[in-house]
Amino acid sequence: MEFVTFKVRATLPTKPFTMPQLTSDETRLDTCIKGQRKAFSVLQKAYIDFTVYDRSRLFANACFAGPAIIEERESTIVMGEDSAATVDDKGFVWIRIGEEKNEKQTFDPITLEILWRRLVSIVDEADASVARTAFSSLLRDAHDYTCMFTDSRGQELVQGTFCTPGQAGAMALGVKKIIQSMPLSSYREGDVFIVNDPWLLAGHLNDVCVLSPIFFKGKPVAFTACVFHHSDIGGRVSSDNREVFEEGIYVPVTRLYDAGVLNEDLLNMIRWNVRTPEEVTGDLRSQVAANHVCAEKIVEMMTEEHLDTLDDLADEIISRTETSMRAAIEKIQDGTYRHKGVIEGAGSRPDIRIRVAVTVDGSDIHVDFDGTSDQVDWGVNVVYNFTYAYVFMAVKSAFDPDIPINEGAIRPVHMTAPKGSVINCRFPAAVAARMQVGHFMTEMVFNALGQATPDRVIAGSGGTPAQTNILYGKRGSGKSWHTMIIRGGGMGASHNMDGHHCAIFPANGANTPVEILESDTPLIVVERGLVPDSGGPGFQRGGIGRQMTLRVPMADESDGPRRAAPPSRFRPAGSCIHRTVFSAASRSLCTVFEKRRICRSQRPDLSGSWRCHHLCVRRRRWIWRSKGTGSGSGLKGRAVRICECRTGKSRLSGGDRSENLDPGSGCHPEITT
Repeated sequence: MEFVTFKVRATLPTKPFTMPQLTSDETRLDTCIKGQRKAFSVLQKAYIDFTVYDRSRLFANACFAGPAIIEERESTIVMGEDSAATVDDKGFVWIRIGEEKNEKQTFDPITLEILWRRLVSIVDEADASVARTAFSSLLRDAHDYTCMFTDSRGQELVQGTFCTPGQAGAMALGVKKIIQSMPLSSYREGDVFIVNDPWLLAGHLNDVCVLSPIFFKGKPVAFTACVFHHSDIGGRVSSDNREVFEEGIYVPVTRLYDAGVLNEDLLNMIRWNVRTPEEVTGDLRSQVAANHVCAEKIVEMMTEEHLDTLDDLADEIISRTETSMRAAIEKIQDGTYRHKGVIEGAGSRPDIRIRVAVTVDGSDIHVDFDGTSDQVDWGVNVVYNFTYAYVFMAVKSAFDPDIPINEGAIRPVHMTAPKGSVINCRFPAAVAARMQVGHFMTEMVFNALGQATPDRVIAGSGGTPAQTNILYGKRGSGKSWHTMIIRGGGMGASHNMDGHHCAIFPANGANTPVEILESDTPLIVVERGLVPDSGGPGFQRGGIGRQMTLRVPMADESDGPRRAAPPSRFRPAGSCIHRTVFSAASRSLCTVFEKRRICRSQRPDLSGSWRCHHLCVRRRRWIWRSKGTGSGSGLKGRAVRICECRTGKSRLSGGDRSENLDPGSGCHPEITT
């Protein structure tokens, strides 16, 4: 037998191999998500939530970050939280795995200061964009808004230099809760969320928050948010509403933009539930623009500084802030300092009693409001976040006013308040005028801390609480108009300086210029000026108040202003003279409220006084004078005894005499200030 080896060479026509293009009608990543599943994280050494994706539904250019699980029939891909995936046009999934860091990135003091200042300037630039794009004068001129951003965990990192404490403090708690309520992997580039839940954020429906994730290299690295006080949110404009449902449209956490696509249905719903839709929707777009400016600048900084994450920088800044805040608190003698206060009820409503106990324990402060009055059936109730915001402001400004405000400054300050009380109300309490009680929390804490550190607090301020005038009506052409102005009074003196004039304290707002008010409304400002010698005299004088006269032209009609406030008895030094005169062609009515607080070191027992003059010049003329306070047509007066101002220290004393007064029917019930 013979074996023969054969070699065979065959040639065939060549045909290039081409991968088919991935075709899919899907363009939204949420349609590819199957759900959530617990899986073990190697980095965290614990079971955490992983987002599960369906491989067959992934489309070209889809991007998402871990932790994630990609399922298909033949295999399963598990991505850690340090990974990011991108799908190419052939359907291949490219996964970038970050290097695990054994040590956090550290920053030398000079680099840290440069980066910190840059972060502040970024938020301030977003803040400035609002002044250029907002429609409402309450925003662009009175600056009733706050911009801030957080790290990827929702910890507040930076807030605007000129912000509203009530919004900023409440945002630090609320925004963190929103961010942590959803897995980080569920956020998509282009998402924009909107919410005005009073119990989640800043305390009433008018404060609308717009929140956006900031993406860098395919994963969310931070969040930017801004809260605007919209002068119109629909509902009944009054402080005597009994439930929040009467106060306007209520928007839970909802996507305003879904991966860059505007939710037109939501915007239309808002548009058809407010009086000035062009202004409200324009201001919402201004909020989106502010977040966009902040996000762009953060990405630009991270690119230039070669940062893959902001968390290490955030930890360094927050840690240093907390250390500084705790060191300042430790200088105060340990102990519990108490204060009892009464906020007078408007008209025939009962007084609201506030009890506060401030406990200093090493480097921690605990503020407890046990014993405070229950929530009421009108709109001055305050939610927990808003109360905490002004408690924190008092502690921060008293102990360490110069350090940055972020998560680190908040950590040493703790607060408890009884659920169902007026300063921690339950849903669905009316909350539209929450500042009329909430603003007093700063002063209450100052009064308590003044027992331990009298040189770190200020006397009572005439701008507490901030007085708001909401005016609206129709022009002669039939077009509706709506505006809000915020008025302050004299700021209380400190131990080494006089109080500022016409300060909106502690709200930190600004006055609306006369020219803007007249251009936005048919109202004419006849005069506006300071009231000489209206502040409390002493070694350091209280700031003085102001007066303002408005006129409504004959061709237009107007309602307002409605004063959503019970007057307070706690302003020992700063003047609270708010003199506002309204006159119209159909009726001439002048309403003047003056409040003078006298605070002299030579005579510690002088009583403060209110002088209330009502003058109706058509057919009837009457004048009513009284010590006490007044609001509306059913007025309740109370004499308050104000005491000493030695070296700038002021303290409230005694004064329980009260009397019921009825000025008659000559005062229009809607025009009170």
